[in-house]
Amino acid sequence: MIKKLTKNDFDLYYSIYFDERINPFLMFDKTAKNKFKKDYLKTLKIANLYGFFIKGKLVGVVGFRIGKGRSSHTAYIAPLAVLPEYQKKGIATKLMKFVEKKCKAKGIKKLWLDVVKTAKPAYRLYKKLGYKKEGTQKAQVKIHGKYLDCILMAKFLR
Repeated sequence: MIKKLTKNDFDLYYSIYFDERINPFLMFDKTAKNKFKKDYLKTLKIANLYGFFIKGKLVGVVGFRIGKGRSSHTAYIAPLAVLPEYQKKGIATKLMKFVEKKCKAKGIKKLWLDVVKTAKPAYRLYKKLGYKKEGTQKAQVKIHGKYLDCILMAKFLR
């Protein structure tokens, strides 16, 4: 079941976001829980966060933020994360299709995201879902002391 996350879901969100098997592919380094909670609460005000629950357990998350002004026809997708023991079960695909449906209903024409170049399974998933490479951001993120490129990808909704 997919449901919109609220301030009450913070502990569950934190446990996925900072899972050591997932976090290296996301934007924030390990952060103190109380500091990250402030970021989470701010994010809830400017973005849409959803969780995929199985028997009450949060196993995946996805978020999107609609652009402003001249970019109001676009939405940026981030994060997308699924616990490793629940990967390869179609959960990420369901979360992405859910976002696409929500955005289409809001009149969004273009979805975009960035993916760390070394996150090959995520890149393959986005490609399979129809996202196209639009460019590369050189040395965009620093993970474990190494600068890595990110690939910009986008999909036009019909």
